[in-house]
Amino acid sequence: MIWNDNPSDEERIKWFVELYEVCQVPEAARLLRASAPVGQLSLAEAQRLVGATWHAMQSSFSRRAQFEQAFEFAHRLTSRAIVTRFGEGIPFIDATIEEPWRYFQCLSGANRLIGRSDDKTIESELRLDMIAFAQILLKEGVVGSVTNQLLAYVRAGHDFKNADIAKAFVDPGYLVDGKEILRSERRSAKIPEILLGRLRNTIAHGRFVYNPVRRVIWFQDVSKRDTTDVYEAEISYDGFTSITKDLYMRAAIATAYLTWLQIWTMTIAQVTDVFDLGAARVRGDILPP
Repeated sequence: MIWNDNPSDEERIKWFVELYEVCQVPEAARLLRASAPVGQLSLAEAQRLVGATWHAMQSSFSRRAQFEQAFEFAHRLTSRAIVTRFGEGIPFIDATIEEPWRYFQCLSGANRLIGRSDDKTIESELRLDMIAFAQILLKEGVVGSVTNQLLAYVRAGHDFKNADIAKAFVDPGYLVDGKEILRSERRSAKIPEILLGRLRNTIAHGRFVYNPVRRVIWFQDVSKRDTTDVYEAEISYDGFTSITKDLYMRAAIATAYLTWLQIWTMTIAQVTDVFDLGAARVRGDILPP
């Protein structure tokens, strides 16, 4: 993906097609490829495209309960923001990602690395390195931007009761999983959860070691401010892979939704053409049967 600071509509659609593929929504990518120029669509055509791409996202992310719930949260949060702003006389909400060139490079890079790491013909140590670097790309180049955008929708919709969920939407900060998390200790005391921020530090500082016989990864993070604050964890290879893939998919869900909002703004469809204001949801009559 080559980023242009002043893209044409054609360039933007090409980027959105690639983004939907990266976000694991191939049907939405197909719909965009098959569409006439988005800015030239009639209202009825725009409604069909906006409804069909939203439905494609919902279908893709509903295959696993945790991602279905994440998509539903993103929909509720943005819907409330759109409807609230509309009631205040503001026709739309901003869906522009901060530093998009960096964001998209990190997201697509993580996608490629995670995809390659599934290749069982590659030695496990190299596959682990791919997953580890994918996590760094996500943590440093994606998580902050997604979180800031979701919090902007909290403010736009005056939906402050959901602020904590929005902050933790992509990166909750900790994770409890007794099956794959074999050991987690801080200051030599056992704790039940993995501290994801400390896990990121161990990767960035090269303080992790893989045992290919046990298929277990040892992590250690020493605080720069207090050298007695040592965090250690042991996680199975499959557990660490799952943590990173989950991080990626949550970022993908938010990115896909932001992409959908940007596609909509390229059409002539207004808020009431797409949303049921009373229910604060996408209108049922524009969704595919």
